[in-house]
Amino acid sequence: HGGTVRKVLVCHASVGSGHSRAAEAIAAAIHRLDSSVEIRVVDLMEPPYADRTLIYFYKDWYLRLVGGDTFCGDLGGLCVGFFFDRANSVHNSFTGGNALQRRITQSFLLNFLQLVCDMQPDVVVHTHFLAPELLASLRRRHGLKIPHVTVVTDMDVHAWWYQQPTDHYFVPRDMAMHQLHADGVPEGDVTVSGIPIMPQFQDTLRAIQKLDGRARRQRLLSQMDVALDPGLFRDDQRPLIVQMSTGRSVVEIFQQLLRLETPITLLVVC
Repeated sequence: HGGTVRKVLVCHASVGSGHSRAAEAIAAAIHRLDSSVEIRVVDLMEPPYADRTLIYFYKDWYLRLVGGDTFCGDLGGLCVGFFFDRANSVHNSFTGGNALQRRITQSFLLNFLQLVCDMQPDVVVHTHFLAPELLASLRRRHGLKIPHVTVVTDMDVHAWWYQQPTDHYFVPRDMAMHQLHADGVPEGDVTVSGIPIMPQFQDTLRAIQKLDGRARRQRLLSQMDVALDPGLFRDDQRPLIVQMSTGRSVVEIFQQLLRLETPITLLVVC
């Protein structure tokens, strides 16, 4: 849209940690590019931006349900998956349908909408699909002029990510780009960027670029917050895998790694 960006609002929802960490990574990257830019990171699942009723049902109850911690047991996760798939229709996202659901959601997020009006950011960046629905509706129906972009932080693009008008989509892989194109998003409005990660990862890659395997492992040992047995890293040829993930799939991923035929050193961060 041109012009200088001086104020950025980054929106996420702490329904799981992935959306939130991506928002933090974007804010950190913008700060590195220009430390004079005003950046505000907002969690829509925290007071005062969301009503506690919405937080309970949208976040707390959902996480308990998919985690099997309700009276439904493991059936809760299956029910969530069923309704998630049933809701995967892009028609409402492009036409502004399902107005009743949107108005109910807006009524629980009035403080967030007030923040947008008061702050008047030059651009709003989303890493969760809750806020884009609200801002797209304000642009369709009430003439809101603030640009907003969506950073898809899921590997597949569910219909809830499609909200028009949206100025640009950043997606994690080519398949997601093709999904958006197939459903009517112009090719120029989509960039395959990957999922944002903290800039410190890039710092590490630059720092070890000229180091051999042994030196890289020694650097890792020296910078760990918890002391590790140096014996774990005696074999410089053995791949080191760091598992950093959350959610119900953690145990399954761990078990799959243990089944690898290639000898590895596995470091689990939890």
